[in-house]
Amino acid sequence: MTCTYDQATLDRVAAMKRWQLANLADCSADNEEAAEFLENIATAVVEAAGDVDPDDFAREYVDNYSGRAHEISDRAPCVYTATMWLQFVGTAAHREDITEYVDPTEFDFDKCARVALYITAERLVNALANIIADDITDTEEN
Repeated sequence: MTCTYDQATLDRVAAMKRWQLANLADCSADNEEAAEFLENIATAVVEAAGDVDPDDFAREYVDNYSGRAHEISDRAPCVYTATMWLQFVGTAAHREDITEYVDPTEFDFDKCARVALYITAERLVNALANIIADDITDTEEN
């Protein structure tokens, strides 16, 4: 038995609008930088489906067995500080509880913002991966 991706689901995820992505990530998309942040994550998850056999997708991305979902989340915040702060503001990432990852009293505000964006990205990666995994179908080989 082998599994296959549902192409319609991959296309639907790739075509999601900023408000749909923001809803899945439980965040805002109040500026272009925030929208691009969310759209880039969706693109990365769809591309990841092309890099992983459907039989392994749930284990790799939903269960996060190999840390691949982490890699997408970790790369999501922009490396340029000004853009990263616009992503932070636009996604309302200030609402994230970062205490599990960093001591917010460190006063390294860039680090705190990046961690908050990571948490937002992680939630979106997980939501999108679940949508894709739910529509993977088992097919019998003859």
